[in-house]
Amino acid sequence: MEATLTNSASDSLPNPEAPRLPRKPPLREKLAFLGLKSAFTLGSFLAPDRTAREALRYFMTPTRIPAPGWEKELRATARRTVLRSGLVSYAWGEGPRVLLVHGWDGRGTQMGKLASAFVAAGFEAVVVDLPGHGESPGDLTHIPLVKDALLGVDAEIGPFKAVVAHSFGAGASLYALFHGLRAERIVYLAGPARFTDLFDRYCAFVGVHGRARELFYEKVERLVGMDPAENYPLVWAKKVDQPALIVHDRDDEDAPFAEGDEMRRTWKGARFLPTANLGHRRILKSKDVIAAAVDFVSSE
Repeated sequence: MEATLTNSASDSLPNPEAPRLPRKPPLREKLAFLGLKSAFTLGSFLAPDRTAREALRYFMTPTRIPAPGWEKELRATARRTVLRSGLVSYAWGEGPRVLLVHGWDGRGTQMGKLASAFVAAGFEAVVVDLPGHGESPGDLTHIPLVKDALLGVDAEIGPFKAVVAHSFGAGASLYALFHGLRAERIVYLAGPARFTDLFDRYCAFVGVHGRARELFYEKVERLVGMDPAENYPLVWAKKVDQPALIVHDRDDEDAPFAEGDEMRRTWKGARFLPTANLGHRRILKSKDVIAAAVDFVSSE
């Protein structure tokens, strides 16, 4: 059964072809994380300020995961550019320009299946390694920093027919649209709705509790320069004019489906594509999702 594109929630579930399963961390990584979680749990009671500081550093430090073989092959065919900001971009094709924005721990070429489809449809597809990701410089990163980076990309190579963005990159792209990124429409793939929900899931996951959790929120606000309880995607979605296609999977373990559904109900006029059996990252390779994204961007 094919995915159904709607302007509201749908009870019709797709059964798309499932691409390769995501990478499973080796045993040494699992053991290292268990040690880290134990330290954060104990530190929450013994040294809450230090624990909050270390938890924030861990939270905002992306991991540069090596690209698989198919991404390296695709990258070899691209036009590579180092932008004025130092960010590395790759481009393929000719035509109206589409900017594709990856998520946390990703790379520009992670959006390669989408990029290839846009090129085949007559677009120029541009991907960028975000700060602290891929071949771009940086260590710590966060939504306002990436928002500024995307506005710099727009100033140098924009405007864009559309921005197609995933997860963390979707939230940052929406924030950039809110601040004037020149794109006619947006495809919002598995993006966040509220940052406080994300922080709650993170703190529970890494074992940060009590006063340490309170201090973590305070340090986030000081670092990024905004109150995440007042300034977040649901707020921005009410104030942008660009047409949107929201895609979210019912089996997403990183960003619960309820967040996509809440974005759909908040974002006036947004189209909504619910999927199933794809999770958080396989959504980027789904033939149904890719076709819907290209059709949406191609439509007037």
